[in-house]
Amino acid sequence: MAAQTLAKIRKKFVDGVTKEVISQLLDDMLEDHILNDGEKESILEENFSRRDKARNLIDTVKRKGDKASKKLVACICCRDPTLSSELGLSCDEAAPSEPPNQEWSLTLKPTTDAFWMEKQKDKNNIYPVTRNSIRNRVALLITNIKFTNENLNRKGAEKDEENMEKLLSDLGYKVVKHTNLTAKEIDEALIQFSKHPNLKETDSVLVVIMSHGKLDKVLGANWKKTISADEEPDEFPINNIYKHLGPQPCGDLVDKPKIIIIQACRGEGEGAVLVCDGVNQAVDCDDVPHQRPAAEENMEDDATRCVHREKDFISLLSSTPDTVSYRQRDRGSILIQYVVDVFNTYACTEDIEKLFTKVMRRFEDFNPGIKRQMATKDRCTFTKAFYFFPGQYKELARVRGRFVDKVSKPLLKQLLDDLLEDGLLNDGEKDSVLEDNSNKADMARALIDMVKRKGDKASRKMIDHIKDRDHSLYSELGLSGPPAAAAPKKEQGWSHTMITTTDSFLRDKQDDQNVYRVAEQAIKHRVALLITNRDFADKRLTRKGAEIDEENMLHLLSKLNYEVVKHRNLTGKQMEEAMRDFSKHPKLKETDSVFVVIMSHGKLGAVLGVNYSAEEADEFPVDKIYKCLDTANCPALRNKPKVIIIQACRGEAGGAVLVSDSAVVSDDLPPPGPAPFADADNIFDDSVKCAHKEKDFISLLSSTPDTVSYRQENLGSFLIQYIIEVFNTYAHEHDIEELFRRVMRRFEDFSAGNKRQMPTKDRCTLTKRFYLCP
Repeated sequence: MAAQTLAKIRKKFVDGVTKEVISQLLDDMLEDHILNDGEKESILEENFSRRDKARNLIDTVKRKGDKASKKLVACICCRDPTLSSELGLSCDEAAPSEPPNQEWSLTLKPTTDAFWMEKQKDKNNIYPVTRNSIRNRVALLITNIKFTNENLNRKGAEKDEENMEKLLSDLGYKVVKHTNLTAKEIDEALIQFSKHPNLKETDSVLVVIMSHGKLDKVLGANWKKTISADEEPDEFPINNIYKHLGPQPCGDLVDKPKIIIIQACRGEGEGAVLVCDGVNQAVDCDDVPHQRPAAEENMEDDATRCVHREKDFISLLSSTPDTVSYRQRDRGSILIQYVVDVFNTYACTEDIEKLFTKVMRRFEDFNPGIKRQMATKDRCTFTKAFYFFPGQYKELARVRGRFVDKVSKPLLKQLLDDLLEDGLLNDGEKDSVLEDNSNKADMARALIDMVKRKGDKASRKMIDHIKDRDHSLYSELGLSGPPAAAAPKKEQGWSHTMITTTDSFLRDKQDDQNVYRVAEQAIKHRVALLITNRDFADKRLTRKGAEIDEENMLHLLSKLNYEVVKHRNLTGKQMEEAMRDFSKHPKLKETDSVFVVIMSHGKLGAVLGVNYSAEEADEFPVDKIYKCLDTANCPALRNKPKVIIIQACRGEAGGAVLVSDSAVVSDDLPPPGPAPFADADNIFDDSVKCAHKEKDFISLLSSTPDTVSYRQENLGSFLIQYIIEVFNTYAHEHDIEELFRRVMRRFEDFSAGNKRQMPTKDRCTLTKRFYLCP
């Protein structure tokens, strides 16, 4: 109980709290309506010493009960992380990661017909799903359990395979399953999957790969630590998933959601700041020591039409970069357990991005001993919401009357034999249909009702058998048909000024446990870092129009109440120094969030400094932003949203399958060598408490990996233009993830000649919604 917590820490709080923090806490309590003006003034004016003020504050709040006490604990954590550590407070308890007494469903809850009908009307904001497309869903499931080196065997992985296969089947996906594949076999399995006949009619695909791993790679079953000079490491590049399911090799999946779940380590580091020996023996990690990966090429040609090279992907990776993932030998990996829990309980009403956020939120309290793991939403190019609509596969109920009228008796017997062979009916049930019903119509009713009661999987099987046995009947029953056409898009009107949030909206969000805390006092202390590289030592690299981006972003951030720390024309080293200085900014203790915006030339994994040339690799690794602002290096930002926007190329390729010249310039340079990767040594000591190393980040990168970003000399970059439009129009009512999705959606119709660009939401570890509340 929070009130009991305050009673326990009372003496240490009175001894340790500063006068400034007392004043801040009083403001917070007043703003949260825990205290009124009279109570606040009484504490300040009727107590002469700091200690008396502290006693009065904690006693007044304690008397108001658990809810008020919990608010005070949360504010102490936010205002003074050092004091909260000394008091032994658990800030995760102060801001609970999931609703109290959360009960997880053991079976998949179905979507209601009303919800289905409501979403069918919103075709402009939702990926199309029809009952025909649900019937043609297909998924790829690859699980590596046994390895040539038996020391690497993944005990408990068979449970993951079983759980994922059941979940995918319940969601309406036919599962293409493989076990214990080498890297080459994984690649071949993906190529074969990209040619699956169902892809033309499906509304989506899921690809689930579970194995050992390293950063950007999944390990094959023959992986070994030491190899000879002429051997290739048995490693599958995750980037190949995007290549094989991209628009050129897999045109059937253009504009359809492609959902990727990877259960594998991404490095050797622990996911916690505190590191020590002695892990529970029932917990394993999917990690193997690894070599530094090389950048992957992503160059393709398409002479037929011009589409986005990479779009409509979303990935859930089991951990943040350079850290391990955990698995229980008796129950399987933590990620898959949480995915099953969340999907069973919430897939009936939530879209895939919200489901992934709920999975990540479950990791806030994951703590076997001192271990930490934080799943990450990565490489997201969704421009709409995607709903699974479980339980909407009700075709048999819809066609029951026509089936009873039109099915022949010989076909009934064939269907009974098929379902018996599938193990969906037993001999007794088959005999009952045939012997307990005197005519064909009654037999047909008994069969269809019996199969319908057995659920979606059995219903799908029966419809498949009808299609195979009698295609004419299949068509007459209306079981085939194209997806419904999307409603025409309405012309969007964009606001030129910032629309402000209403007081009622702000109050509503302040009481929502699923929203990052936003308080008026914290808004006043917001701070942002803005770095713009326009002028380079090599004059040919001058980024004309970048000054407009700088002006636009400065204006936007100021309107959102951020004090902007601005730099221009920095080298890679100076950018790192600016980041380190920013991580020590005095306002970080009191702010609710930060923005970091960097605009320059770039390559995959790095932003270029102004002295960049073919001879001098003047580069700033993007990974250092995360390290400078993580829990170990910047505890003041713990549990606060950290929003990163990078306007820079991530490679040399155009964002379209067809590439041609254009008057539009790009922020891209041919790199002299492979993109750098930050070292994997990211382990820190913390003698006080154990916290997630990397959490509460979200990044919007201006393009997908290996592709360029575009800029107009007179208006600035397209990314910044679209951010200004979307934030001005929607920041008053939408959270940051939805804002970023709307920015990405603006790029669906972006076309300068044959150019294409698609931004990417990357490395997202937000576990709640964050509203800017302008």
